[in-house]
Amino acid sequence: MKTKLLIILILLASCAPQKRFNRLVTKYPHLLTADTVTVTDTIRVYVPEVSIDTVVKEHQLFDTVYLEKEQLKVKVWMTKDRKVYIQGKCDTVYVDKIITRKIPVKYYEKTPLYKKLIDIIIVILVTLSIAYFIFRK
Repeated sequence: MKTKLLIILILLASCAPQKRFNRLVTKYPHLLTADTVTVTDTIRVYVPEVSIDTVVKEHQLFDTVYLEKEQLKVKVWMTKDRKVYIQGKCDTVYVDKIITRKIPVKYYEKTPLYKKLIDIIIVILVTLSIAYFIFRK
């Protein structure tokens, strides 16, 4: 009867593969290599519009002139009182920027001490309860 109880206690105490792995990691820490995960993200950069107005006197301009290049639009015209107006405007520009980050990831982290103590207390309680029920019968 006592040998069966001893075998059951040994089996309950030895069924912790994490403890064995902890011992391996303690002996050979190079087993825990950190891997990196690459995260690619796209960010939209907002460039606000720019506009400038200016007035030039003593020049003659008989027609309205429109100049356009990419986001820049310029309008030049003359009013009846012989003032030349130049109006320039640049539309809002959105630039998509791709950012790639490498984040280190650990596959295994050591078990904290309080979790180890809780595991030990649970094993002791289960072992004592099994021993109590076996000796009671």
